[in-house]
Amino acid sequence: MWFPKQKKHLRQRLTVKWNASPKRLNYDVHNVFGFYMSWIAIFIIITGLIMSYDWMKESTYWIATGGKIPVKEARVTSVFPDDTTTISNNIEQSIQSIIASYKELDNYFLRYAIDSTDCYQLTLNTKAGFFYNRHDYYDIDQYTGKVLKKDLWENKNNGDKLLEANLNIHTGIILGFPGKIIAFFASLISTSLPVTGFLIWRGRKKKNKKT
Repeated sequence: MWFPKQKKHLRQRLTVKWNASPKRLNYDVHNVFGFYMSWIAIFIIITGLIMSYDWMKESTYWIATGGKIPVKEARVTSVFPDDTTTISNNIEQSIQSIIASYKELDNYFLRYAIDSTDCYQLTLNTKAGFFYNRHDYYDIDQYTGKVLKKDLWENKNNGDKLLEANLNIHTGIILGFPGKIIAFFASLISTSLPVTGFLIWRGRKKKNKKT
């Protein structure tokens, strides 16, 4: 529908004729805006599929890493110590020391332990990753405040980094505020296509009956 049969009609496919009749204007809005939006919508669609389906997530990881399969690591647990004198009454001090070690920190959040074997999980996002998730993860023993496991951005492969950035690509945040505006209008145009497409179909159906 969009692709012009002749080169001289190319400009017509790239611009909307605002002073045209309502029928022609509807056609241009569907045709032209749909074309521009498709280049953005393809990323919104793919990233949405990655969030929705494990097979898509695993396939993306496989492509980004050159054939690797994501491995689910064993859960780290807190163990109540035999010597209760080793229990720390100030877990916050351990957490704050980790936070203080980051000079370029954008934000952080803490997930509390939900049972007696769970760990605190501290997630930090550096300013270098302001427009996308650039997270470092720390699993901290709820009894001693000791770091049991850390997963740093610098040690992650391309697959892990891409999956972390997936949500921000989906919402346009990866390009900052302008990216959010672009993603918003692309989504808005997507919702209008069924309406403008129906009007085109209805107009053609009426024309055929008249003929």
